[in-house]
Amino acid sequence: MAPRREVTRGFPGPSPRPRRRRQPGEMKFGLNFFPSFRSSDYSTAEYFAQCLRLAERADALGFNSIKTVEHYFYDYGGHSPNPVALLAAVAARTDRIRLITGAVIPAFNHPVKLAAELAALDNLSNGRLDAGFGRAFLPKEFDVFGVSMEDSRARFEEGLDIVIRLWTEDRVSYDGKFHRFRDVHSNPRPVQKP
Repeated sequence: MAPRREVTRGFPGPSPRPRRRRQPGEMKFGLNFFPSFRSSDYSTAEYFAQCLRLAERADALGFNSIKTVEHYFYDYGGHSPNPVALLAAVAARTDRIRLITGAVIPAFNHPVKLAAELAALDNLSNGRLDAGFGRAFLPKEFDVFGVSMEDSRARFEEGLDIVIRLWTEDRVSYDGKFHRFRDVHSNPRPVQKP
């Protein structure tokens, strides 16, 4: 008779080793969920289910982080239009692994909404978010969203400025090139200090 195998959070095999505290200078390991597959290979639902299983296993094995991106329309990254949603699902299934947006795109998102969504994720994960922002680089994404690629740097800088101010100031008014608003209090606030 074959020895009985344990199952840990849906994975066959022996239980993962107990976690130990990482020592200074030790290398960190993480997973990067960057979807690059054809829809004919398997469905987005299957991709997300696989990500969640891998995240649970990585958390159990002591990995440091899970990272995902924001992309649209292409097989290259396009099955990941909302990194906050995927990382919220990861947060619900893990205990300690860091959650990295690598990256969210201020040019395609209103910064007031982005600040609130990221702060909600930081709260849902009990302070495990590492918020990463990017400019984007795929022409079709800019075309579809009606955003000029030439404005990507200015939109990035303005969007990031607004997000940080909303997380650190009680009431924010802004009169920028792309965004204008008065007397906004962002709620929720992140668990961590920016």
